[in-house]
Amino acid sequence: MAYDREQRDELDERVRGIDWNEKALEPNSPERRMVAGWLEESGLVRQQVRRWFPDPEQAARIFEFTAPRITEKILHKTIVSKEKQVNEKGWWDPTLGTSFCAWAKKTSEAVARANPRRVLSRKAVNASALDRDDDEGTDVYNRAFDDASSRNLMAVDAPALFETHPDLTVPRPVGRGLKELRAMFDADPSHAAAWAYRHGLWHRSLDELEPAVAVALMTQPLKPARAALLPELMPSDPELAREYAASQTASRKYDAERLRRLVRRRAEADGVPEWDVWCRLGTLAAQLLAG
Repeated sequence: MAYDREQRDELDERVRGIDWNEKALEPNSPERRMVAGWLEESGLVRQQVRRWFPDPEQAARIFEFTAPRITEKILHKTIVSKEKQVNEKGWWDPTLGTSFCAWAKKTSEAVARANPRRVLSRKAVNASALDRDDDEGTDVYNRAFDDASSRNLMAVDAPALFETHPDLTVPRPVGRGLKELRAMFDADPSHAAAWAYRHGLWHRSLDELEPAVAVALMTQPLKPARAALLPELMPSDPELAREYAASQTASRKYDAERLRRLVRRRAEADGVPEWDVWCRLGTLAAQLLAG
C-alpha cells in the first residue's frame, strides 16, 4: 500500500514533536535512531525507489543500496559509506523545520537515480535454500566463522566496492550452507561460486565480481565491532539484526531457530519472501565487511 499524504503528514508531525535539544542533535542519538526506525517502518524509501524502478528485482537491488545511506544521513554517522566520499551537506537537519518526508523522498530519489547503471540488465536467482543447520537441527562448526584467525580477504579487494557496484545483493548463508561453501572456497573459489549458484545461494549481481571476491563477501566473518553496527542499519527490527549479526562473527553463539523465526516474522510483516529478508541482511553485513 502506498504511503499516502495523510500518513506522511502524521510522520512529519511525530518528527516535529521531538525535542531537538543539543543531546538529541548529536550523531547517532536515540532520537535520530528513532526517526530512522520510523522511516524504515513507513516504507517511504522503498515506495520512492519503486517509482523510478518499476521492475521488482531492479527496485529491490536499488533499495538495498539506497536504504542504509538514507539511514546514515539521518544518524549523522557513516556506516557503509566511505567517510571521504560523504557530503556532510547532505546530512538531515531537523532544526530547519522543513518536512522530514519531503526530505526523505527527495534524498532517496537522488541516491537511487545516481546508482542504477548496472542494475537494469540483471536477473536474480529467487530461491530459499539457506539451509543453516546440520541434520540434527543444531548449529555446526565452520572455519569461516569460528576460526578467530581467519584472514579477511576483503582487506585489499573491497575499497568502495558497493560504490562502484551499487547493484550488489549478497546472500550470506549461515550454519551448514556456509560451512560447505567456505570449504570449497579454500580449494577453488570458482568451484565455490558454481556450487552456490546450483544450490540457490547465489545472486546474479555477483557475476560482475571475481569469484574469490564474490564468495569472500558471502563467507568472511565480520569483526564484532562491525557486526554491532547491523542494528543501526535496520532500526525497524534491531532484534532480528542483532541475532543475525551474531551469526556473522567468529562466534557461534547464536540461536539458529530463533533467527529463522525472526526472519519469518520480518518477511510476513513486509509481505516479501523470506529469501528477500536473508538477502537484505546479507547485503548489509557484506557492506559492513567491505567498509
